[in-house]
Amino acid sequence: MKRIAALILLAVSGISGCGGSASGGRLPPLPAGAANRSPMVFIAAGKFFRGRDAARGLKKKKKKDSASPRRRIFVGAFEIDKFEVTHSAYERFVRSANRRPPGAAGKGRGGLWERFVWDGKKAPPGTGDIPVTLITWFEAEAYCAWVGKRLPTEAEWEKAARGTDGRIYPWGDSAAPEAANFGKRHSGPLPGGNFALDKSPYGVMDMAGNVAEWVNDYFGPGYYADSPARNPKGPRRGNHRSVRGGFWDSPEKEIRTDWRWHGAPSKSHGGVGVRCARSAEAGR
Repeated sequence: MKRIAALILLAVSGISGCGGSASGGRLPPLPAGAANRSPMVFIAAGKFFRGRDAARGLKKKKKKDSASPRRRIFVGAFEIDKFEVTHSAYERFVRSANRRPPGAAGKGRGGLWERFVWDGKKAPPGTGDIPVTLITWFEAEAYCAWVGKRLPTEAEWEKAARGTDGRIYPWGDSAAPEAANFGKRHSGPLPGGNFALDKSPYGVMDMAGNVAEWVNDYFGPGYYADSPARNPKGPRRGNHRSVRGGFWDSPEKEIRTDWRWHGAPSKSHGGVGVRCARSAEAGR
C-alpha cells in the first residue's frame, strides 16, 4: 500500500491480478438470520461536497493532491453498515463459504499482529466484536456478496462519513485527539462504537479511526477532477483499489473524511477491514 510509512506488515494473499470480482464462483447460502446481524444506516439521495480545495487542504503537499478539487456531486440513496465487519461475522463467512482465514499468508509474523492470528478457521479468542483486518480487496468483496450486499463506492463512503456540509472530520471541522482510535493510542482496533465522537452526521461509527476500509473503486489520482457529477463509480480500470478512512496507527492528517489512499487488491493490511453497503429505494 502507498502508506508504507506506518505499516508493520503487508500480508500477500495467494490471489493475483489487478481487477474486478474474484468471488470464486457461486457462494453458499447464508446461515439463517446472518443477513440481519449487522445494522445498516440509510443515506438519502442527494448532493454533498466531496474532496477538498487548497484552502481547506493539507498544509504540506509533496505532489498533486488526489482529493482535489472540492465538488458538489450527487449520490443515489443507499444503506451502509453502521459498524465495521467483525471477526465473529467474518468467521461465519470463512466457515460457511470455506474461505481461508484473514492474513493466512502472514502467519508466524508475531509482534503486534499476534493476537489477530487465526487458529485455522477460528477467530482468535477475545476478538469476536473487534473489526476484522488482514483481508484483501477480493476477500472483502466476496464477504459483502455473501451477505447480500456490496462494497460501497468511494463517493458513497465519503458522503456517509461527512454528510452534506463538507466537514473535515465526522464530528466537525476541528481536530479532536481523543475522538477516534488513531495515532497509536491503542495497539490495534477496538470494538466498534467505543468512540462516541467518531460518528458521522448519519450515525455511522468509526469512519475516522479504528480500521480503514476497502471500497469498490479503482484508485485514480486525478479522478476527482474528471469524474461524473452523478453517482461516480471510479475509473474503469487500474492496478489498485481505493481505501478510505484512518486506522489505529494513522497520523491525524489521515483520519480526515477527504483522505484517500489505496492498495493492491491482492494484498492485505493490518489496518484495513471492510463495511458493506447496498442500494436503497430513493423514496424510503
